[in-house]
Amino acid sequence: MGLQHKIGQRSGGLRKASLLTVVAAGALLAAACGDSSTGSSSSGAVSNPGVPSTLSVSSFTTDIAGTMGTLKTLTNYATKGGEATLLIGVILPDTTSSTRWVNFDQPYLNAALADAGFKESEYRIDNAQGNDSVELNDATADINLGAKVLIMCPLDGPTGVAIAQAAQKAGVTLIIYDRATC
Repeated sequence: MGLQHKIGQRSGGLRKASLLTVVAAGALLAAACGDSSTGSSSSGAVSNPGVPSTLSVSSFTTDIAGTMGTLKTLTNYATKGGEATLLIGVILPDTTSSTRWVNFDQPYLNAALADAGFKESEYRIDNAQGNDSVELNDATADINLGAKVLIMCPLDGPTGVAIAQAAQKAGVTLIIYDRATC
């Protein structure tokens, strides 16, 4: 079997991967790329516990409740050891370009976050309704409510960049999926 055939098989498998698997892999990547220093600084920073050693990309399947639960140890790091009610903000782009945002993404994200042990008060999922200023306002509100992680699909490049800048300024981890931000 040639290399080109093997690559074709892999790309076909990737197309079949669920959205939630891709989002979870993005979260894993964000956690793995975080600060890996050990110990706490005098400013109260909490060290990154790192990705659990039992976790790999192949751990993520369409039934990821157990896998997401193993990432719960990263919560203290993600909140910088502080108390916050909103930990994760999710912003979906609209309800009209595709029914997937309402029929698939939102329910799957709700289920995955709940299965991972997050309370409804610790996350919220908003929909920008196709309006870039609503998407930016939702992101700003999530940051102001104390979100440590934003997961979003930007409506367009400029809106995505504005949200990325706001997240970076506030020290919020941003996970962008489905659409590019330039």
